[in-house]
This record gives sequence, structure tokens and C-alpha cells, in this order.
Amino acid sequence: MKWYNLYGPLLSYQRLYEAWLKVAANKGAGGVDGISLPAFERSLEENLQQLLSDLGAKTYKPLPVLRRYI
Repeated sequence: MKWYNLYGPLLSYQRLYEAWLKVAANKGAGGVDGISLPAFERSLEENLQQLLSDLGAKTYKPLPVLRRYI
């Protein structure tokens, strides 16, 4: 299967939710925006819908990655 556009498959609530489940299962760390995973999860539906809306409108601007040394 060839993919000519990788952005289109991102625009799925189900894919975003599955990605969230993987982050939660791995106990991922919060980002540089200061929002913890439990805080994000409290408004999960709203946060994922907003993310999907921003991705669809191409207005999403990711923040820098927070480096964690192990």
C-alpha cells in the first residue's frame, strides 16, 4: 500500500484516541506546556476534539519537545 499523503490519516478521532491510549499506557510525561497527563485526561474528549479541529484547519503548532534524561 502506498501513501501519497500522510497528513490525511491523522485526521481521525479514533487514531488520536489510540495514540492517547499508547501514551497513557507508557506513562508518558507532560510536555513543556506544563499540562500533566492526568490534567489532559480530565478533559480528554474536549482536548482530542480541539486537537482534531486544529489539525484539520492546519493551525496546530507543536511546542518544543521536553527532553528527559534517563
